[in-house]
Amino acid sequence: MKRTFIILCLVFLLGCMDSGKELKSNNQAQQTFEYKGQTYEIHTYFEEFLTYEEKAKANPEESEQLYQKYVIDPLQAAALEKDDNQDLLNENWGFIPPDDPDRLKEDVQKLINRREDILKWTKESLKMSVDALPSVGKEVYILPVDMAAKGASSRYAPVGGTSGFSLTKDTMVVRVTPSFEKMSLKNLVAHEYHHLVYNEKNPPSFSDPLFPYVLAEGKAEQFAETVFPEYTCYISRPFSSKEKEKEVWDYLKKNSYETGQKFKDILTYDGSSEGFPSSSGYRISKQIMKSFLNNNPDTTIKEWTFMPASMILERSEYKEKFEQLIN
Repeated sequence: MKRTFIILCLVFLLGCMDSGKELKSNNQAQQTFEYKGQTYEIHTYFEEFLTYEEKAKANPEESEQLYQKYVIDPLQAAALEKDDNQDLLNENWGFIPPDDPDRLKEDVQKLINRREDILKWTKESLKMSVDALPSVGKEVYILPVDMAAKGASSRYAPVGGTSGFSLTKDTMVVRVTPSFEKMSLKNLVAHEYHHLVYNEKNPPSFSDPLFPYVLAEGKAEQFAETVFPEYTCYISRPFSSKEKEKEVWDYLKKNSYETGQKFKDILTYDGSSEGFPSSSGYRISKQIMKSFLNNNPDTTIKEWTFMPASMILERSEYKEKFEQLIN
């Protein structure tokens, strides 16, 4: 998948004086608008799942091929350029055929009924994010969550029914449950927006070391909190145990230069193999960002967005924990 911000009132005023115009709304599933000289697109990807459900129900033995044909392939064609990694969606844990087509149909219909709000809230979040940190145009693809999948309820309930990831430097994917919360969606869009802006100058790579990879999540969390200071995000909350926090610090210090995805997943997804709380990396990196901003209150969002991870650390109170990353 993120509150004191002195120009928040200005953001509100700019919203009221919005000079952005709708460029097109050629169907209910998408909205394209121009804001501050850039074009932003929001796509709700719901009907594609209904088509898949209809086909899979008639041919259950072909569910995987049908899911690829009616969901994955059209989305990749729309969201990815020819030169982009065409396996990005197939590699993502959330893109597998749903377990219960009937449940899927029911959940998608609930989201279609909420589509007007989904588009409205996503647009509002994008505008507030652009006000805080300008960018080139971005695209958002919003898809349903398979709530029949194992662990879906426990994974999504604590985070307000949303999750997401940056697909390319200009495109994010957002997953929503039928009961998603308004502020969870807006906060998530801001979080992923920050990743996209960061990626404009720092294209993601599998060779990225663990520490800057994790700190990028702290930056995105801090940005979302700056844009929406009234919202408390679950995934970057403080640790409840000092002992467990120390264990996570020690793990991050020991593996700071590791590039393997398994090391990253332990801190940003499921850390149960190490006995860590979920999203431990978000919590640690958010602490670093809080400390950095306390020590450097005049640093602008744009400055700390592109500031090297080692410099952020050096100018925080946690530099003694990772001296080998600074020297």
